Amino acid sequence: MSSSSQPAGLPLPPPFRDDLFEAINQRLAARITSSSPEWGNLAGGHNAVRYRLRACADYFAEFIECLHRVGDAPPPEDRYRQERQLFGFFVSGIAALDSFSFFLYFAAAHIRPTGFPTQKRSDIRAINLKSSAAAFAREFPHENINHRAKQGDQ
Repeated sequence: MSSSSQPAGLPLPPPFRDDLFEAINQRLAARITSSSPEWGNLAGGHNAVRYRLRACADYFAEFIECLHRVGDAPPPEDRYRQERQLFGFFVSGIAALDSFSFFLYFAAAHIRPTGFPTQKRSDIRAINLKSSAAAFAREFPHENINHRAKQGDQ
């Protein structure tokens, strides 16, 4: 995780809030040392969010460029490109959410290791949006992070 407010290498593309994401990163970096068992996965989740959001933005830009160039009823080869770009956009968006969930899970594992187990490989493989939301609801029932998840379930 970066120690400056500007990420090294890959800033988030607009309209994503790099300043907000880095503020979260900085708060975590102040509490978690590189000797912590959560450090590597936390840093990996942080980078993965950046990569997935960048991929979203790139697929979107490619799709818009192709749409302007060949229209919405192009020949098969261009239609394939548009379909690939749309697929990449949506899958990258879902992967960004998954990566953010992974990132937050490891941050919480530092605070409450028993509620967010990470010791076994199977623990790590079980981390996803649903399992992270359940762990946060169980371990931090009154925190704002749970508010939106509960609204989304309705």
